[in-house]
Amino acid sequence: MRKRVFLTILTAATVFLSSCGAAGSSSTGASGTAVESSTSSSSVSSDSSLSSTPEATPTPVPGILQVSTEEAAKMLAEETGYILVDARPAEDFAKKHIPGSINIPDETVSDAPPAELPDKNQRIFLYCGGGGLSYYLAVKLHDMGYTDLVKFAGMKEWTGPVEGTEVDASAASSSGTMSGDESGKDGTDSMGKDTSWEDSMAERIQPILMLDGSTPGETDGLSMKVTGFVPKETLTVTFVNNAKEERYTSPAFWLEYKEGGEWRMVPGMDELSFIEIAREIPPRSTAEEACDISLLHLDYGEYRITKSGVTAEFQLVYSE
Repeated sequence: MRKRVFLTILTAATVFLSSCGAAGSSSTGASGTAVESSTSSSSVSSDSSLSSTPEATPTPVPGILQVSTEEAAKMLAEETGYILVDARPAEDFAKKHIPGSINIPDETVSDAPPAELPDKNQRIFLYCGGGGLSYYLAVKLHDMGYTDLVKFAGMKEWTGPVEGTEVDASAASSSGTMSGDESGKDGTDSMGKDTSWEDSMAERIQPILMLDGSTPGETDGLSMKVTGFVPKETLTVTFVNNAKEERYTSPAFWLEYKEGGEWRMVPGMDELSFIEIAREIPPRSTAEEACDISLLHLDYGEYRITKSGVTAEFQLVYSE
């Protein structure tokens, strides 16, 4: 079970819980508003701390500086004496990470300061895949007394050097020789042309789980449709506010799958909790939000997502 740190609970409105990172954008002439809030298993709340930049996550508490991945790269290149922390699970860190970083998975930190971070006044950069885990870990460290924390999204936006087993395997593959004998039976065609790379590629191509249609839902002038899906990473939904007044959305969501004609909870949903950031959608505007499904196992079939009081159905299939 992944434990999360909760901020001050404000005005509550009933919703289903889950782990979801908001990354919204608005339609022409309108921008979403980020509002810091806190969620329990049945509530969502918001306050008046608004931001005019939909993409930016508001600083949850003093002492945590949140910057873009591009800004973080510049700071890492110019500064010295810091520690760079990857908050993802160990297996993800092993596959690919930023050179020089150390791995402190968010799920391994509870109440005790990590042994890898003995100086609470040292500057600490934190990143993960899309920003959620580094945010949670930053809040935990702040509550333990760490004073100089810089959080950024991480690997999904990082364009600099990386290292890890995936990088090593890719380098080995690209540098390996492809050869065959003159008979044309060992990696060559009838003309003697090397075809071993084609055989290798065919072996590595596997069916991909993908989105195959979505039925939108609407409640009180707010409609929602599933518009994107990245296996083991994110489920993207797009809201449209058709009402004459602003509507608020929340990262919290509830995911179900259909089995035997009945809707059942996706395994793992009841174990997730997270810090919420409510968003305002102005009238006649749209907002896109990416929900973190990295801790949930989804297979092909029919699903429905309930988020901010709106329910939309969608299908997942494997590519041929």
